[in-house]
Amino acid sequence: MLDAMMLCSSMADLVVIHSGGGGYAGYMTSEGITVIADGTAEGAERLDHALTNDTALGVIRYADARYEESREEISAKNIPHIATA
Repeated sequence: MLDAMMLCSSMADLVVIHSGGGGYAGYMTSEGITVIADGTAEGAERLDHALTNDTALGVIRYADARYEESREEISAKNIPHIATA
């Protein structure tokens, strides 16, 4: 749900939280998003924020789990707001 809330603040056009029961995956919660790329400057900004922040959150999660590859990516891409020390 952290990802869904982050995508709301990243100006995604639609954020959906799914809660499933049973099935092959068991009980789980996931999210999906829609960002409309309509050729406008505002659409480009929404798309940039949503895709950049969604990817960055994945890197942050791996960094928090202390995966060295994520720390290398943070340094290589100069991702701000992540302490790697």
